[in-house]
Amino acid sequence: MSKKKNKKKKLPQQKALKDHNCYKLVLSQFKETLYRAMEQVGYEAYFPLLKDSELELMRCSVLKPVRPICFPGHQIPSKKLQLINNEIQTSSRQRIFQVNDIYLSTQECSSLFALASFLENKADGVEILAEFRTKFLKRFETEKLYKLVYHWYGRLMLQFIISSSNPRTKYYAYTSSIETVKVRPFYMAYSSSIMVHNAQSTMLKIHGTYRPVFRLGKTDFKVHFKWISIPSSLVGNYYNGKEKELGVYIQSHALNRLAERLDILDESSLNFYLNIRMEEIHAFEFYRGYLLFPFIIVNNVKVGYFVANVVGDKLVFRTFLFVTHNCTPEGDRLKEISGLQKNDIKYWQFDRLSTFASANVDDNPALHNLLKEVGIDDLIKLKPFMTDSENLQDSLAGELMTYIEKGKRETEDVSFSENELCMG
Repeated sequence: MSKKKNKKKKLPQQKALKDHNCYKLVLSQFKETLYRAMEQVGYEAYFPLLKDSELELMRCSVLKPVRPICFPGHQIPSKKLQLINNEIQTSSRQRIFQVNDIYLSTQECSSLFALASFLENKADGVEILAEFRTKFLKRFETEKLYKLVYHWYGRLMLQFIISSSNPRTKYYAYTSSIETVKVRPFYMAYSSSIMVHNAQSTMLKIHGTYRPVFRLGKTDFKVHFKWISIPSSLVGNYYNGKEKELGVYIQSHALNRLAERLDILDESSLNFYLNIRMEEIHAFEFYRGYLLFPFIIVNNVKVGYFVANVVGDKLVFRTFLFVTHNCTPEGDRLKEISGLQKNDIKYWQFDRLSTFASANVDDNPALHNLLKEVGIDDLIKLKPFMTDSENLQDSLAGELMTYIEKGKRETEDVSFSENELCMG
């Protein structure tokens, strides 16, 4: 049998050297982030005035996220927690938030807060910084920067929590707090505890057949998690019971059609928009005997409707109709204007988001005019979300317009012949 090699314990000097090198790296990263932030807001000329000892003080005020942990009593795989942590760390370096009309990353905003805190509390009497302190604090309030950083980390966390929540499997929620790390290198940690709630499903008899349905829930800043209910008054005469609120459920069929028809969105994006939209059920559209709930995604673009039924004391979303489908206001207008039938819509993939998001309306004014006339030209706003590999649908859209024009000419020819017969 081979003997295990004894691991050599690190000497105190080696540990101290490692800690020192780690601290130097952290300080160097902070200096780089702060300089980028000052450059972004136009104060990079003042950066050389800051001494290393002052930068060390500032770095202690940095607010940064740490790896999430499980909320007591909840079980979440370590890989999932690490995935959320990786996403937060990556997103915190992207300039996606605004401060005074300037885009900053959350890390940059955090470094500016540390700078503001130093200038406000530690830099009194330092004449060389007097001019800079006056200019900077007049433009950026320390407390406001702190609130922005805390709020932005919360938004990033909420985004990934919601994107991971699926009504067929599980929902996630979280709590957060700020803790001072008292081990060098010091900083303020944005700590999160993640909770998980298993999906709830039940069997309902719908049109004579028992089908599984999944209850919809929501996570937000104010409420960690709760199952969604709506006032029964929202559905009007579709409900004649005595309950003041109806639980909200969805069928797998609706989720499958949603993924099929919004084909440019991946699973996490679909989860995100579904959960965000279902938090705001304030009104339905009553159209041709159907109970429709508009589905709106990025850039406030309406892409379709969920069709709902009231079953007992529950509201059930049964399917998802793209905005061009029959039995939707826009879909019926499209049929009336273009003559396209149900099979035409499916054949030309005019019921897929990719067809519209990739269509080049600049080279196809007839298509653009049709979309405007129907009232769905907002769909072309989604073009920036397409990948280069999905441009095939552009040619389909062009061929479709040729097909529509041909159909109109044939209709006109038939009408002309019928008129001749009547006159004869």
